[in-house]
Amino acid sequence: EGADTLRGMAGNDRLFGGGGADTLDGGTGADVMAGGLGDDIYIVDTLGDSVDETDGDGVDLVTSSITFTLADGLENLTLTGTSGVHGNGNAGANALTGNSAGNILSGFDGDDLLQGLGGNDQLLGGAGQDRLVGGTGSDRLTGGTGDDVFVFVTGQGNDTVVDFDFDAAGGQDLLDVSGCGITAANFGAQVLISQVGVNTVITIGTQTITLTGVNATTIDHSDFGF
Repeated sequence: EGADTLRGMAGNDRLFGGGGADTLDGGTGADVMAGGLGDDIYIVDTLGDSVDETDGDGVDLVTSSITFTLADGLENLTLTGTSGVHGNGNAGANALTGNSAGNILSGFDGDDLLQGLGGNDQLLGGAGQDRLVGGTGSDRLTGGTGDDVFVFVTGQGNDTVVDFDFDAAGGQDLLDVSGCGITAANFGAQVLISQVGVNTVITIGTQTITLTGVNATTIDHSDFGF
């Protein structure tokens, strides 16, 4: 019932945790892992690996070096390694984190947190009120339905927001630029909003945020979070 570490070998293993915060690593082979109660950690590295959890059995984390989709009952996914693998959430509130490569992270339903980290990532929030953090690289961010927050930090690169919703009557997305040193007081001096073709381009220092298909005249300080 304590915090156990279970490791499989080269075959197709079946690992079952107990009531504690367990770590399950199937090793090579197509493994079946079930942590049970507690906040468990699963290490996935083979396409045939499966992770079985029940809703309410704790807040669990899957670390995966391959493309992986969270089954129901799982909360969080972190991609490992240096390959451009992808991560998919489920109907719950998930935290999906990429690796140093270009990943595609899809939250689907629920109020999700998506963090791209390194590489040129694609983040897809799906339904729910999501928080999207591209990380370093030039990322492509799609919030989906719901009031989403797009987070930007100094040095992240030139990002694109595909579906920014600026109309409060139909839902209100926000651009969180507090990590770029922007405040309500210095907004006018530090943030340049321009029309480039059919898009709005926001320039902060040496980095840009492109809002696809948005007219610059519709964007003002109320669309930003500080």
